[in-house]
Amino acid sequence: MVNHIDNPLAWSSVRLRRSRIRFGKSNVLTLLGTVALTSALTGCAGDSSSSTPNGNGAATSIATSMANAVRDRISLYPDLAWVRYNDRQPIDDGVAENAETAAFVKSATAGNIDAAFATKVIQAQIDAGKDVERSLILNWSTGVVPAPTGSAPSLASETLPKIQAATIDLSQSMVALQPSGAPKGWADYLQAAGVKAAQTLPDGVSDEQYFSALDLLKKWPKK
Repeated sequence: MVNHIDNPLAWSSVRLRRSRIRFGKSNVLTLLGTVALTSALTGCAGDSSSSTPNGNGAATSIATSMANAVRDRISLYPDLAWVRYNDRQPIDDGVAENAETAAFVKSATAGNIDAAFATKVIQAQIDAGKDVERSLILNWSTGVVPAPTGSAPSLASETLPKIQAATIDLSQSMVALQPSGAPKGWADYLQAAGVKAAQTLPDGVSDEQYFSALDLLKKWPKK
């Protein structure tokens, strides 16, 4: 059965966007040398020019990687919703969510990210993704938009591995930023990168849902 929705009117009003899903990024891009990035960031962190989005090239690069990873991850949730809608699966899956959280926190803390912050970050990603699922399933169930037709993608071989890859990209971008900490104006860098990334969100994912997953990362813990 489809999960109960506390406020159907709120979900049915979610604005749908029209765009192409862009799955994942090249491993070459996601495995940018952490040493090179953080070295450049160290050199600029004390410079007041970094208070603007164009003042620090390393910060811009990391912010772009981070914003794109969040976009790539949430962009896969329409496919997850499609499978769950077809199979009448519940949206909440505590076992899978706990496993995903544990894996993300382990990866992030290995790069000296605070465990509590890492937990909040992955929870924001999970919550935003489930928000996408709920709104889409409600809209399909009530006829607000036509339900998808044809064969849904395979969770095991397609959707879940891509979600995992995007989550790894997010962890790597966080680890790249951590050694020197966020530069002055970090929230502006990430906002600018997020606005650009949001231009390629797929149908069924709103800007609001995307930024609900991204915004916590603007509040980088002070060293």
